[in-house]
Amino acid sequence: MQDTSEEIMMLQHNIFIVKPISERFLLGMQMIEDGIKLCEAGVKNAQPDISEIELQKEIFKRFYRNDFSEKEITTILERF
Repeated sequence: MQDTSEEIMMLQHNIFIVKPISERFLLGMQMIEDGIKLCEAGVKNAQPDISEIELQKEIFKRFYRNDFSEKEITTILERF
């Protein structure tokens, strides 16, 4: 989905690109953390009584379902 105009996207890019690389790195890491928290909240909302290990497994599946085959995912999850 792209609901941001080209003009605003360029403005955002220009604001971001002038920041020092260390700040851009930290912003990127924060975005990753926020994505994980959103994923975790979605899982907990759907399964309020989920155990911590099952939560980690579900997050792994959501993040990596397109990167591994079903067999590989099963093998990895067995090692959690």
